[in-house]
Order: sequence, then structure tokens, then C-alpha cells
Amino acid sequence: MSWWELQRVVCGLSDFSVSLLQSVTRYEGGMSESTPHVQFFWSVLAEFTAQQRAQFMRFVFARDRLPARPHELGIHFKIQPPLANTTANPDAHFPSTHTVR
Repeated sequence: MSWWELQRVVCGLSDFSVSLLQSVTRYEGGMSESTPHVQFFWSVLAEFTAQQRAQFMRFVFARDRLPARPHELGIHFKIQPPLANTTANPDAHFPSTHTVR
């Protein structure tokens, strides 16, 4: 095993493709990969630099790397529709994260 392979297994992927994150994504509430704003989300994420993707991962999963094997993540990235009562409060549309272990 090379140093790079050992680092990947122990530390995870410092840079990852958007398709890798998509592979561990679950959609809820009628959302799907074909929903227009979900497609926009994935296209914007694909334009992020490696550092920006790491910052996004830290926000979402409280870690800046994906495991070498995505199934080892333990949880799925979920995309859910906005809450019904958010029309009166536009700030409720901001993303939120919930980490549970």
C-alpha cells in the first residue's frame, strides 16, 4: 500500500467529485434530481473549488472530507423541500444542517 492509499483510507478524500456526493444523497418530499432548483444546486456545487467543497462538507457533515468509501459515511445527504410556512419569513429558506451521531 502506498502512502497515498493509506492516507485515503485513514483520512478520506480531501477532494471529491459532486457525483460522489450525489451517490449518497436522498431526496424527500417530492424532490428529485430532476427538480430544477436541485439541478441548479448540483451545477453550482460542481463549480466550487476543492477548498469551497471542503467548506461545504464541513457545514453539512462537520467534516471536510468524505470517507474513501462513501457507504462508510454513515448518514445520507438529504435534500428536502422548504417548509410550507416559510413564505412569511424568507430567512427560513437558508440551508440548515443537523448532525446526529
